[in-house]
Amino acid sequence: MTFTITFLIVFAIVLIAIGAYAARIRIATAEDYFVAGRTIGIIATLFGLMATQMSAFIFMGMGSQAFLMGTGSFTQLIGDFVVMFIFFHVFRRAWQLGKAHGYITQADLLVDRYESPTFMRLFPSVLGIVAIIAGHFAIQFIATGLIFNVISRGALPYWFGVLFTAGIVLAIVLVGGFRATAWTDILLGLWIVVSLLLILVFTLNSLGMGLGAAFQTIAEKFPQMISPPGDSPPGRPPYWTHAMIISWLIILMGFPLYPHMWMRSYAARSDKTLAVTALAWVPLTYLVCFVPIVVGILARLFWAGPQELGFPPDAVIAMLVTRIVPAPWLIPIILAGALAAIISTINGSLIGISAMVTHDIIRSKISPGMPQEKAVWWGRLVVFAATVVAVLIALARLNFIYVLFISGTGIVTLFLVPLVGGLVWPRLNRQGATWGLLVSEIMLLWMTYGPKSLGGGFMNNPAWLGLPPTIWALIVEVVVTVVVTLTTEPPSKKVEEKFFSVAPAGE
Repeated sequence: MTFTITFLIVFAIVLIAIGAYAARIRIATAEDYFVAGRTIGIIATLFGLMATQMSAFIFMGMGSQAFLMGTGSFTQLIGDFVVMFIFFHVFRRAWQLGKAHGYITQADLLVDRYESPTFMRLFPSVLGIVAIIAGHFAIQFIATGLIFNVISRGALPYWFGVLFTAGIVLAIVLVGGFRATAWTDILLGLWIVVSLLLILVFTLNSLGMGLGAAFQTIAEKFPQMISPPGDSPPGRPPYWTHAMIISWLIILMGFPLYPHMWMRSYAARSDKTLAVTALAWVPLTYLVCFVPIVVGILARLFWAGPQELGFPPDAVIAMLVTRIVPAPWLIPIILAGALAAIISTINGSLIGISAMVTHDIIRSKISPGMPQEKAVWWGRLVVFAATVVAVLIALARLNFIYVLFISGTGIVTLFLVPLVGGLVWPRLNRQGATWGLLVSEIMLLWMTYGPKSLGGGFMNNPAWLGLPPTIWALIVEVVVTVVVTLTTEPPSKKVEEKFFSVAPAGE
């Protein structure tokens, strides 16, 4: 126990020291604080995008999903090629525009592209804040409390993990802003990779067989686990149908469109930084995602099904580590990989939320012309306030955050049309983008949470024709956007010159 506490303290000190070192570079403007003056290099960009996207899900949700449902979870690996496309083409174009016009948030680009200073400033920003809080922020504090409890084998209470993590992220982000976040991402990303590889090695060592033999054993004992639609939790139909696999390949395009992920395109040193990041994305994320899926499936050889666990399925990988790692002192070091993923995600989320509140709401609508130094001050104040709110939610264990989590990725997936469409289709206009986004987000809300008697209440489960609500909302968005665009006036010459007169990245 003494070693665990000592290790956690050293872990925190090292991260805070890196953040403090990054903060030596003066933060004088909002651009410095929110996008690090557009100076982030390849390694920090790559590991930052990876660690921020994966979050606690990589150690908890993904392993649990594989344990319950089987190899259909490998669908997420195929989706990495879709994400690579977004990084290589869309993010590089966003960087060019951001560099040329001083963009900090998604809304900056949307306002200029659609000449919509109010709707495209506020609607996507408010939705983005909700999506980050639901999908990538508050739930991370809940996860960190659980991880600390496992790391210490119950000696450290849930609340200690929540508050300890809050102290680390505040020390990093308050002082150093995005630059400190990016620099710590390098260590955090490496820790995630090494931890996962060690978990795989110890799992196979404990089974006493190689990977091929282990999967052969799974095929013999649990044949439903090795092909779609896979197994399913008691009382639920199989999840990984062909329709859901295709749907997730589309939905995964939405992950890079989370506002705090998009801001990393602006923060890159050059479009070449993003090009190299995109090319390295698939091998890195294949490694990172492959391990928890494989280990989650192989956990069936330790516990035959969810009824034998005796703990929530989300903890299956963490509990497996406590069972298979021979040296107790190694357990906190390995499980710190989960803490690394959580801290990186919280840091990036804090910067994103702070930028949207400070830049898109306060600076743009409440106090135009705010001095740069005051914008940085407000940014730090929002970071502190957002952390306090998330901690209170985590300590209270409010169930509504799990309900909101279901729609987080769906909300940002619907940003595909105005963001990506706006960069590739010159004819797309304000009316089409506005009505498409508005109608589709309302439809997503209804299909997810509305009364079942009126066509809603599907949550994130298959709906009509086996497709989830996000896909139906996206289909409607495309139709509404195209029809309204083609029946109204085209964008102005000013928009055409700003967004399409300069050759896209790579041309």
